[in-house]
Amino acid sequence: MFQAIHIFSTDDTSRSPSLTRRKQILIHSLLQVGTIICSIIAFTAIYLRKQQGNKPHFTSWHGFIGFIAFIWSLVQALGGLFLTIFQRYIRSIGLPYAQLRIYHATSGVLLFTVSCFVLVLGLASNWFKNKMPNNTIIYSIIFYLLTSNSNNYMMHHEIYSEEEVNAVKITHKKIETWHDRFAYAAVYTLRFFFDTFTGYIHESPRSKTNTEKQNHRPKKPMTEKQWLRRIIFLESIAGVPGMVAGMNRHMKSLRTMQRDYGWIHTLLSEAENERMHLLTFLELRNPGWIFRTFVLLGQGIFFNGFFLTYLLSPKICHRFVGFLEEEAVITYTRCIEELDAGRLPIWSKTPAPQIAKKYWKLSDDAMMRDVLLAVRADEATHRQVNHKLADVGSDAPNPFLSRTKGEREPFNKEEQKEIDTA
Repeated sequence: MFQAIHIFSTDDTSRSPSLTRRKQILIHSLLQVGTIICSIIAFTAIYLRKQQGNKPHFTSWHGFIGFIAFIWSLVQALGGLFLTIFQRYIRSIGLPYAQLRIYHATSGVLLFTVSCFVLVLGLASNWFKNKMPNNTIIYSIIFYLLTSNSNNYMMHHEIYSEEEVNAVKITHKKIETWHDRFAYAAVYTLRFFFDTFTGYIHESPRSKTNTEKQNHRPKKPMTEKQWLRRIIFLESIAGVPGMVAGMNRHMKSLRTMQRDYGWIHTLLSEAENERMHLLTFLELRNPGWIFRTFVLLGQGIFFNGFFLTYLLSPKICHRFVGFLEEEAVITYTRCIEELDAGRLPIWSKTPAPQIAKKYWKLSDDAMMRDVLLAVRADEATHRQVNHKLADVGSDAPNPFLSRTKGEREPFNKEEQKEIDTA
């Protein structure tokens, strides 16, 4: 019942933007039908059991109010089906359909409240006390489920101050080894096709013949729609490396029966962070099937290529992601400059999506510029992390692993070998 109601919530950050109103109503109806079926089964089982034991019915507050909630749920379901199936007929005879929907929704919320009250009364019933003599544990679990934060499933991610988001600079890691050259060439090859697909044309950001102003701005201004097309495609691909790398290291740890030294969590956290970027910008645009087809093709090619390369050389892959994040910082920096120059008038008046306010803990009056600053800061963090992971090597402990006071360092190779042969 809770999920059937929550499907209409505007604050549900986990819901797909492609979930239309018609689909919401369909899912709501299916969930409510399931609720009614379960209620009928439960009511029948309780009634027959009391009949067999020659016990009176509806003598407790739990039973009496529960019976009222049961009948109410049947009427509520019939009302919802009537509003859904006979919508055209209701409108044709002049009944206020919108007003009837409000009555139905209000009644549903009240029914849910009464149902929760019935559940609480059930915890105080004699049957429950006899079956669960130690109620403290049960009450503690229920209290935790009712009061726990719905966003606890989120992995760790950075929350930035105003000074930190404004201090992000465009940087470039000096190329030193053949790994670096290979990774850098791969990034620029990928960027060529990516810029061509999204219509992003600009001077080389590190050209010595252009002024800084030219370097930091595309040749021609892009509209908000064009920026969204570029950013959404970028983030749909950017979430792949962290997941693939984390999966590779997870399987290696299982295969070799050795510790991972803390890399997996960092990599999966990065993948989730990039996915949250995607979900944020999807609040502003819902791509069509052609765009989604290109995303599918891009992910298929990139996923398999990155997976095979990571098996051969994790160093190249992390250096590749580091260079890729350098380009992402350049892209978002230019986007912010375009916004500040007044070339993106729609975004200058667009409030930050609710999902962004919750994820980055932005202020209630946050705007799109604040979102872009937070996303750019994330990309700068990923830039630093992946370059560092490439520097230390895949066999070293995670340099970003935080340990509490008194906790020992991870086992080195010699210690791990002793454990393996013990």
